[in-house]
Amino acid sequence: MLLIDQFCKNAYYQSSELLAFHKQQQDNYMKKSILTVSLIAALSGFTIATQAQYLLVWQDDFDQQPVGVNSTDATYGAVAYNFAGAGVGNPTVTITNANPPPSGNTNYAAFTFDTTPATTGGSDNFGLEINVLPTTGGNTDPNIQDYTLEFDIALPATSSSLEAIGGINGNLGLYGNSSGQYNGDGCETNFNDYGGPSGITSIFPEPGAGWVHDSMPMGSFATAGAALLNPTDSSFNFHIGFYMAGDSIANPNEEIDIANVQVLLNTNAPPPPPPIMNVIKTQPGLRWFAQDATAVYNEQGLYTIDQNQSFANPANSAQPVTYSVTFQDYNTAPNFTFQIQFIADNTAQSANSPYTVYFSPADFALSIVNQGTDFTASIDYKTNNPAGGTTGNLMFMTTATAQVGTWTLVFTNNPDGSADGGVIAPDGTAGTFTVSSNIVAYFVNPVTIYYGIVPENTAGFGQFIDTSRITTANVGGQNINDNFATDASFDTSTWSTGYSYEANSVQLVTTDTPYWVTWTVPANGFGLETATNLTTPSAAWYSPGYYAGGTQPITTLMGGSLYWTLLNTADLPTVDGIPGDPVSKTAFFRLSKPGPSQ
Repeated sequence: MLLIDQFCKNAYYQSSELLAFHKQQQDNYMKKSILTVSLIAALSGFTIATQAQYLLVWQDDFDQQPVGVNSTDATYGAVAYNFAGAGVGNPTVTITNANPPPSGNTNYAAFTFDTTPATTGGSDNFGLEINVLPTTGGNTDPNIQDYTLEFDIALPATSSSLEAIGGINGNLGLYGNSSGQYNGDGCETNFNDYGGPSGITSIFPEPGAGWVHDSMPMGSFATAGAALLNPTDSSFNFHIGFYMAGDSIANPNEEIDIANVQVLLNTNAPPPPPPIMNVIKTQPGLRWFAQDATAVYNEQGLYTIDQNQSFANPANSAQPVTYSVTFQDYNTAPNFTFQIQFIADNTAQSANSPYTVYFSPADFALSIVNQGTDFTASIDYKTNNPAGGTTGNLMFMTTATAQVGTWTLVFTNNPDGSADGGVIAPDGTAGTFTVSSNIVAYFVNPVTIYYGIVPENTAGFGQFIDTSRITTANVGGQNINDNFATDASFDTSTWSTGYSYEANSVQLVTTDTPYWVTWTVPANGFGLETATNLTTPSAAWYSPGYYAGGTQPITTLMGGSLYWTLLNTADLPTVDGIPGDPVSKTAFFRLSKPGPSQ
């Protein structure tokens, strides 16, 4: 049994105060200033340089498929999704051999699609998969950081430069055991190609430049599907997703070729670094995590249950309609965005979907953006534009406001059907705008408000903001005044988090949830334990759930790099070790491998 006092660090609290002994908080994994925990035991062990030895554990060289099989007639591969609409862009997977790769294989997979603006509406958004194939059985190592995904890639001379057609971004990776985008396990990494530095590495050569070999260590891959890929799965299949928001060149036969897809295992990898743990004292309120680390545009948030939240249908037409949000913490990477989005008649796309806003034909949004040195706010909208982003702007303002305080959005309706609006920042900076009557007409009730965060920057993956209150006033439906800092539980009669891209991205912190416990990855096989003192025998170190009557606290991997667990008072050890008895004033936390049995 590997104990935390050998391979990780103990965390200790006493009399509800956190004491720091050895370690200054290092927040290189996120731009947060968080309270350092007690660190008792020294980290033991050292790294020994090793010579990597690679074993092929999975491969699709495509030679086992006949030329001409394709996703259109379901003889090979599949279109995993097409968010631009069925058939838009005509994405297709086809096995061909017109331009054999240098690996010695004959066949390869050609991903073809149409970038003609007249047929795509200016954007493509789809994902493609190749066939599911079994592994060799040699993938017995459970540590994903010991694996590498490799492939050859080319763009034929008949293709257009990806920069020239408006740029491309997306993700690629593996699904395990015949799972898919929303189910089972998987992993993926981001890519883009905009003809310049962007923080995400491009994988694409220029058209006609020949084949390029890409090698991607999978330890940096994020979760794809419901859980992170288990590298010991019995089968894998390769997937790739494309998003092109600005098609500008009409090429009905854009093509990206993939060959010789392999997964290699380093059989002589050094032992993974131990996880580092912290205990953080909480502040009551609602925390919003950018949990997903697969795409910068994936949104996490909540929406109103009441569908009569429109500014166009006030309860009292003589009074303004107001919406506000109060931030306790907005200390994030640049471009991190909070949005208030008004969506009319969302019945066409289920409200329990992270793509509701994207698919909705009409969206009216306030976006509050951390620009690093200041904040900006903009009012944007779209009408008659399903499967697309906002297309019009009514206001843009900059404020040097602090990261905390209340932002207010105000509307006054006019007799001619238009509305005058304004945005007020916490420091009093204000911007104004007018919504014409033809735009207002798109946002009459039923209207649901979607509140969400978007990282818009890979540096924002795993980061968070905290809010203490959201209000709506003089709407035609429920006037909301939710003080999250005093709530004892999440109000499911007012809110749903089904809109989030991933579950547990929005969490209510109450006075009865006093601590966050975090630890770094990798942490395969480790489990959280707690006891009242360091001399407690190992058999008496129990999981927090033991003290809570068997209900374990939820642990969530945020941003692919840090596990977060919110502890309830009931999860803390008791003075006599008996669940339900008085909570001890002193407790220690540690990670053990394997985790506690109870």
